Amino acid sequence: MQIGPLLRGTVTAVAAMLLAACHPAAAAGEKGGQPDAELAACLKAQAWEIRGLNIPAQSAVSGIIAQCEIRVDQLNGGPPADQSAREPAANQVATAAVAQYRQCPAK
Repeated sequence: MQIGPLLRGTVTAVAAMLLAACHPAAAAGEKGGQPDAELAACLKAQAWEIRGLNIPAQSAVSGIIAQCEIRVDQLNGGPPADQSAREPAANQVATAAVAQYRQCPAK
C-alpha cells in the first residue's frame, strides 16, 4: 500500500513538530543581568534533565524552581527585593516545561 504525497507530507510535518518539542532548551547564560530570562532558561534546562525521573510533577516543579532561583540569585548578587513577583511566572514556566519534556524519551 502506498501513502499519497499529501498524507506523507502531513505525517512528516507532525513527526517534525513532535521532535521539535523534545529538544532541550538552552541553559541559562553565565553572565548575570537578566534574571527573568535566566530563570526561564534554567527552568527549561532542568525540566529537560529530569524528564525521565519518576517523581510527582509538582515535586519536580518545586525542585527545579528552588535550584534555578539559587543559581540565578548567585549570578545576580542575591535575591531580588520582591521575590514574590517572579514566583507565579516561574511556576507557570516550570509546570509547562515539565509537562512538555515528560513526553520525550529519557536518556
